[in-house]
Amino acid sequence: MSAPYTTIENVKGTVSHLAAVPDAQLNLIIADASLEVDGLELLEKYQADVYKEKLTRYLSIHLATLKPQEVVKEKLDVLERTYKSETGLSGLSVTVYGQEYERMVNEYTVSTDHNKVVFF
Repeated sequence: MSAPYTTIENVKGTVSHLAAVPDAQLNLIIADASLEVDGLELLEKYQADVYKEKLTRYLSIHLATLKPQEVVKEKLDVLERTYKSETGLSGLSVTVYGQEYERMVNEYTVSTDHNKVVFF
């Protein structure tokens, strides 16, 4: 298991809207985000823990900010499900924190094929 690169204090200190999120829930989110960051092939100049902390913090905030999506359409034959999107955006684009995480991934990583990176 990877070490968490950020802390609950850093996450809550970056955004005020997560103040009411239980610490146990944030610990799980931070652990998940740390695993994702561990899977990135960072350029040598971005391998310092300070960059891993920022990547983990922004992905954690993005994940903690996501709201459960409302199903607007379901279809049984071939199992189709459509969700309501208030913004029309999906994946990391849904939050500004996800957008910043994606920008950092594009800048900090070796791969030019960022489709292999798991974007939530």
